[in-house]
Amino acid sequence: MSNRLIASLAALVLLAAGLLAWYVSTLETRTVHYVTPARNAAAYNPLFVLQQALQELDYPASSHRYFGAIQAPLMPGDTVVMLADGRQLNSRQARQLAEAVEQGLHLVALQPGGRRKQAAIDPGRLLRQLGFQANPDCEQDSCDQRLLPPDGASVEQHDRRQLSVRLGHGRVDLFTSLDFLRTGKVLPGREQTGINGFASDGLASADNQNKAWQLLAPNLGRGHVYLVYDQRQDRWWMRLLRDGVMTWLPLALLLAGWLWARSQRLGPLLPDPEPERRSLREHIIASAHHLWRNGRGLSLYDQALAALHARIASRAPALAGLQGIALEQALAQRTGIDTRQLASALRRPPAHDKTALAQRITVLMETRNLL
Repeated sequence: MSNRLIASLAALVLLAAGLLAWYVSTLETRTVHYVTPARNAAAYNPLFVLQQALQELDYPASSHRYFGAIQAPLMPGDTVVMLADGRQLNSRQARQLAEAVEQGLHLVALQPGGRRKQAAIDPGRLLRQLGFQANPDCEQDSCDQRLLPPDGASVEQHDRRQLSVRLGHGRVDLFTSLDFLRTGKVLPGREQTGINGFASDGLASADNQNKAWQLLAPNLGRGHVYLVYDQRQDRWWMRLLRDGVMTWLPLALLLAGWLWARSQRLGPLLPDPEPERRSLREHIIASAHHLWRNGRGLSLYDQALAALHARIASRAPALAGLQGIALEQALAQRTGIDTRQLASALRRPPAHDKTALAQRITVLMETRNLL
């Protein structure tokens, strides 16, 4: 290798090293936050962030899709936040919740809404059980306060957005909107510079956070916090498909096994005869075809008529002594075949009329099979 080639390679290596050093010097270290799409409970539970915040502070909290999913009994000191319309509760659930409020439960729920301002609303089973009444003035004039607090209750706040009363040892807070408890909306775009990638609404707002803690303060730390974010219950067949796999899957396998065991009965009505009987049957059929091709169809008719009389003697002895019209009428009544067909079939046809011969043999064999 010549000295000129070695010098050229060394110059290229030094140039590449210099370019690499310059490129590395232009790089800048920067922290970028990327928000991935919500998954699992965070995707469908609007109170998921509130639940996580309570659990991180060692407050017992759990989320439920509907009120009926709460298995534990409600105790004094518990808190129930219902993000759904409480009018969908049944009578038993409304009575259970009202009794718990009297004993010290804190209920946070939505005020029933209406489509028109000049219309009285239905408080629902829960609020009627607690003593709330619809404002009769809303039936005539426009009003902002559509609910009247229970008689004798201690009203702490009653305005267009909030109605707070104390009932017995418990407390009820009704709001026209509970959006300040929801998870904030995700900002558009991949790169996020906001608070945890959420816009300044819902619990991402500092004002809403303070409002949420003030709302939950009465019973916070005294009991369990139940967060109910929906009230629509699945239909029974959806619950059976989702939760009853251990029941319907073995039953489906048993049904499939039973059908497979009975599959031998799903074939033709008459099974194939045994090989010996099958060969005899094929021989008889071949003999009949031979007689028919050689113009000896009358012998086939005589055999069919003899077979019919033999069947009459064995299956219907009372008809064996009949002849003529009496026999025709008796066979027609017993088999349902038309009398004129029977009368024609019981009379020997001309030897040259193959069509009539075939029809009469068919009627004779059909009559024999029906006896």
